[in-house]
Amino acid sequence: MVGEPCDVVQGLGGAARRVILSADASDLWPNDIGRGSSPGVSLGGKERNYLPTRMPMIPTFTDTVILPSQLPRIAWLNGAGYTRQIATDTAGGSKSSPDYRWRLSLADLTQPAAFSLLSGIDRVFTLASDGPITMTSDRGSCTLRLGQTIEFEGEAPMAFEGSTGEPQLGLNLMTRRGICAGSVAVMRLAGQMLLDPAAGVVAATVLHGIGALSSGQRLDSLATLVLDAEAVALESEGCLVAITTVQEP
Repeated sequence: MVGEPCDVVQGLGGAARRVILSADASDLWPNDIGRGSSPGVSLGGKERNYLPTRMPMIPTFTDTVILPSQLPRIAWLNGAGYTRQIATDTAGGSKSSPDYRWRLSLADLTQPAAFSLLSGIDRVFTLASDGPITMTSDRGSCTLRLGQTIEFEGEAPMAFEGSTGEPQLGLNLMTRRGICAGSVAVMRLAGQMLLDPAAGVVAATVLHGIGALSSGQRLDSLATLVLDAEAVALESEGCLVAITTVQEP
């Protein structure tokens, strides 16, 4: 078995387009789960540069494994957390350019807060720690646990709050509407999976467990593989992995 994808089970009206939850929650967060170069594309702090339904966007940077410990923490303006930038396609601009096509980052959520309002941006938020956290908009609320994902428009007010008092982690994908569209598929990988940039796959993040590349390189929990133009095989005996895809509309 290659992997078990998550299912769409609920949404929050116009504020959140869909919430992607596991068909069987016990498959994603068993009790023993622990916590866990082309111009214009930046990986972390350095400049470098499963099947398609639309024309893919293919980044041309070198395959790179990014670890959270390699990334500087940038404090949010509201003081409620930090961002670690994993990869950004800035379409020829600088790393800090507001005109990025897409951006993938890891957020440290330290206290309840609202997400920043971002006009023209679509968000995909995946909980990368045990949780649970509650996501609330003016249309309703939902609870997320490890590996569960919610999509919402950047203009839509959305806030989060944890129920354990412990800091949480979130994998954030942001795409510029009309330029590209992004999605995150979370699955339990038991065997081998081919990650193909020709299908729009740009990154794979291990949320829990251990994965390995055909080269033998190990991907520990929260490591992200950022893809080049070549397909890469990822294998595991049961890691939970988030596959990030970005495509042209």
